[in-house]
Amino acid sequence: ENDGGDGDAPAASSSGAGRDPARPELCGEESLPGPVSRFVEANRAVINAMIHADPSLLSGALSFVTRSPRHIDFEFKYKDFRRRVDALYPRSEQVSLVLNRDKTFEETFHQFRGRAAHRLTGPLHIKFRGEDGADAGGLTREWFQLLGDEIVN
Repeated sequence: ENDGGDGDAPAASSSGAGRDPARPELCGEESLPGPVSRFVEANRAVINAMIHADPSLLSGALSFVTRSPRHIDFEFKYKDFRRRVDALYPRSEQVSLVLNRDKTFEETFHQFRGRAAHRLTGPLHIKFRGEDGADAGGLTREWFQLLGDEIVN
């Protein structure tokens, strides 16, 4: 029976199904042909410099490198990951909470309850009523500690 396909063509792998060819995946590992793998390994620094300078090369001339992501610098993969996450979940403006220290859980709940989820993706800024102090991270850490303490009590 003829299914319309070329009998000599390799079957498409399920790992590539649904991929956007303009955005190559940097995960999974397929083997490059031996000479190509040796070339990429020998010229890894130059190839990575080119990718850092022009990431679109991974969708064009250097797309074959995505078949073996171990040859791509971690720094580039991390930046690419952050770019993709930020595109999916853009950060909103700062999330400011003004709370009574002794009612941290209840007031946090009431202030979060009235906000849409996408408006809670920005950086936190915590202020406790009746206290001076700028939140340079210490008040946020303290807020997490107080919140955790109230949850387990």
